[in-house]
Amino acid sequence: MAEEKTTYPFRILYRREDGTQGVYYIKGVYYIKEENASFAVTAFLLQTKNARESVIAVDAACGHSWKRVL
Repeated sequence: MAEEKTTYPFRILYRREDGTQGVYYIKGVYYIKEENASFAVTAFLLQTKNARESVIAVDAACGHSWKRVL
């Protein structure tokens, strides 16, 4: 039997093309579930077609708060 992968919620803070900052996930802020922060950034870049330099920070859900991981 194949082992199920464990995913965690991440929130990505990025800089838009016009220079303003934005937090983007489903319906206005980017929220993604991946195995780790690096996979979350890669998925974000592939889905949004943004440049890697646009990512400012990545936060992981920790209980009812968010902790900076990248």
